[in-house]
Amino acid sequence: EYSQFWPPAEYRKVTRRSRPEERSYLSAMLVGVGIEVGSRSNEGYLKVIAPLASSPAEEAGIQPGDLLLSVDDFPTTAISKDEVLAVLRGPSGSTTQVDVKDVQGTTRTIQLERRRLPQPPLDLHFFDVERGREVGYIRLRYFSSRATKELKKALEECEYRGVDGLVLDLRNNPGGIFEEAIADAALFLESKYSIVSTVRNYADNEPLRKNPRAISNLSVSRRLNVKDDEYYVGSQKSSNLTQVPIALILNNGSASGSEILAGALRDHHRAKLIGERSFGKGVIQYFFPLGDGSGLKLTVAKYITPAGHDISLEGGLEPDFLCKDYPHGLPEEKFVRLDRTESRQKKKPMVDRCVLLALTLAR
Repeated sequence: EYSQFWPPAEYRKVTRRSRPEERSYLSAMLVGVGIEVGSRSNEGYLKVIAPLASSPAEEAGIQPGDLLLSVDDFPTTAISKDEVLAVLRGPSGSTTQVDVKDVQGTTRTIQLERRRLPQPPLDLHFFDVERGREVGYIRLRYFSSRATKELKKALEECEYRGVDGLVLDLRNNPGGIFEEAIADAALFLESKYSIVSTVRNYADNEPLRKNPRAISNLSVSRRLNVKDDEYYVGSQKSSNLTQVPIALILNNGSASGSEILAGALRDHHRAKLIGERSFGKGVIQYFFPLGDGSGLKLTVAKYITPAGHDISLEGGLEPDFLCKDYPHGLPEEKFVRLDRTESRQKKKPMVDRCVLLALTLAR
């Protein structure tokens, strides 16, 4: 599942090995509205897999599972998926109009402004909650070596400030580099704690746990041997950067690396999960170049949480507290107010119902 073949030009694009003459085109590809589309519905409309985190689509409230009915008055039933994506792209600052239908059947017409994507890997904000208690809020958009370094700095800043709790928002985080998701989990867990097991064979609901590996919590991307492994937190002095309560927010767009991190923190009782059931993509994939310049993305293994949960088989992670909302901002001053001493904050962070619930649980 999720395996894919690409011809040479597409393979260079997805692996970011573009030729000089292709670079201006690829730069334009990163200007859009942030909608990831998937298969077609029975009626022929394209389904939204997820909006990119902090994209115009997310800010407009487009949700995983919505149907994309038309783009700039072109019905998506009448044009190909590539043509739909081409219409969605355009100069930064220009607008496009989309018609979407949500899972309840409500149809909306939305104007979206294109901008350059992707966004920085994370945002950090601080909230004053009742009785002078402070909670840190981290929005982690994807997993990369840069994201791991910035997450470590964010946690160190939270500890320096003495926050009373943390909210970790992984909504619409599609994943990223497998090793970096493990490295991020190591920042929250005690030494020698298991993070995830990878298996190629899975029978009788018993995951194989072999070849344990200690993961540096600042590991860089590296290639794995494809075999059954268990990954656990090493004994670095910088492991477990915080011991405060954590509330972690998920939705249907939280996949892959997000599920590794969330599963590890939940199974070790380090976080309560809030939001919706996650996407359920508990697999590991690698790129394999072919002789003619084309390439394959192959699923080589699946991963199992420390408590033995098969994320793919179970259809994602079930939250401890159900909450459906998107990061668009619903400020309620009686529950939370911004720390106005932060001069570097240029705009008010997004506050919605799920964040408000998380703030009550992370104190």
